[in-house]
Formats: sequence, structure tokens, C-alpha cells
Amino acid sequence: MRNAIVAAVLSIAGGCAVAPDENLDLGETEQEVTSDNGISLNGISLNGISLNGISLNGISLNGISLNGISLNGISLNGISLNGTSLDAATIVGSSWTGELSGGTTLELRVDAMTQVGDVGMYDFSYSTSSGWRPLCGIDGDGTPIRALAVPGVWDLRNGVPGGGAYTASSTQFTIACRGKSIAKCVEMGYKPWSHAPHMQACVRLLRADYCGDGAPHTRDGQTVDIYDQLGIQELANPAWEIEGEWDTAGARCISQTGGQRFAHLGLSTPSCIASGAVPTTPTCGTSFSGGALLVDRLPPPAE
Repeated sequence: MRNAIVAAVLSIAGGCAVAPDENLDLGETEQEVTSDNGISLNGISLNGISLNGISLNGISLNGISLNGISLNGISLNGISLNGTSLDAATIVGSSWTGELSGGTTLELRVDAMTQVGDVGMYDFSYSTSSGWRPLCGIDGDGTPIRALAVPGVWDLRNGVPGGGAYTASSTQFTIACRGKSIAKCVEMGYKPWSHAPHMQACVRLLRADYCGDGAPHTRDGQTVDIYDQLGIQELANPAWEIEGEWDTAGARCISQTGGQRFAHLGLSTPSCIASGAVPTTPTCGTSFSGGALLVDRLPPPAE
């Protein structure tokens, strides 16, 4: 059993495509991800990679044969790069071509790999006219922020049916920067090769995607206490008020006895809650018997 505290300073990407150049500056991002409690700081980004409006979340990697390969989170072993078999030793220094959501491409390189349990963590860099830069940015001391290679892709659309949804895949994977929603959920123990539904629910929860349409209803850095019935994440603050129950489609219900992040922040009420499609009930979150994968609690709102 394990609990985690994770920090994020994030923004979700989307929009037009531009050609990669020296102006693609990813900036600095928090990297701390684990501690001995069950508190998480939420954020709205899926994977944190944003290049002047281009999202790299769920990129397909051209020139790499992934067909039939299952990415099990341990490494990218067994992937063939232009006929060269890669393993944990030879993948470092390999070059990749990422196909961006706008149709352009970006040259990527694996600079380092570290194994943490059954999760491989990679230093990816991307090519600019002025040299290679860390794909996930750098932390406060200038260290490149690592990424996880998470099997499958996410739908980046916002506010539409299917937005924010996850699709499992053995031929595509998402480069997920540490400290962002996808990587945080995997490092909390919700791994796609063992607990994919909980991973999906966790990403919805962290982004306050109540309606399951990809639209976040929170701001970065709001504190939430996440727990499940599996013992992966345990309740840390029973005195805090329940916000709601969560599954792969978003919130199953919202508690009548506690506040919600959108209310604490003075944001508009999500349409699915205003319409009653996501019900508000006094018993929401008091049990997992109704099919909830995760429940979260919130601290009292700031005065």
C-alpha cells in the first residue's frame, strides 16, 4: 500500500501547428512526486508538453515499428527502431520522430533512462535550430524533468463527448511528463498495465473533469485527498468533506454535504451538475458499492 503527494504547475494544450524552432521553450516545472501521505495537488494538464499550442500528448512515433509490442511500463524493450532492436541499454541515445497533432513532426531523442520499480522513466529531448532541449522542461535546479512512456493515448478535445477519454494501445504510447496528471496517476499506483480504469478515473478526478468531456473545472494547485477500495491510495483526512465519486467517465455523483472545487474557486457550475446528469446526493462517496473507483475529499475552503 502506498500514498503519494504530487505537485503540478500546468496548462492544457491544443490548437494550431507551428514548425519546431528555437522559440519552443517549455520552461520550468515542478518534479517532486512522492511523499508519505495521500494528498494530491490537482492540475488541468494531461501530460504537460506544450509547444506553442501544439500538444504532444498521444503522439504517434514515425519510423518506429511498434506493431504487436505491448508496453508494460518496465521499459521500451523489444521495440525495433529502423531495424535495430532496442533494449534498456541501447535505447539511450536513440532518435525518434514524433508526429504532432497538427500534422508536423518533431525529432526526439532519449538521453537517459531510470528504472523505478516497474516504471521506466526517460529523459526525452527535442531538436531545435539552437540544439537539443529537455522535452518536459527543467526543475528548479536545472535538472531535466523525466517522462513516463504510458501505453495508449488520450482524446485532447475539450467540452465535447469523448473529450479526455483514454484508448489503450500496444502500438502507440503517450509521453507523460512527471508532475502532470497522467504521470502523477501512474506514479500513485494506477498503472495502465494493472489498473487502467483507476488511472482513467484518477486523471478525470485531478482535472475536475466532472462531466467526462475533457473540460477541467479547477485551477492548478488545489488540494485533494484521493482514495480507493484497493488500498493503493488510502484516506488521509477523514475530517475533510467528500467531494464526489469518480469512474472512467468522470464524476458519478457529487456530495451534498461538502463543497466542490469549482464552487470553492467561484467557477461556473458544470453543465452536467446543473442539469442533474451528475446527481448531488448526501450519500455520495460514503461507499464504493455503487461502482465508484475513486473518492476524493477537499480541505475547507480558504476564508
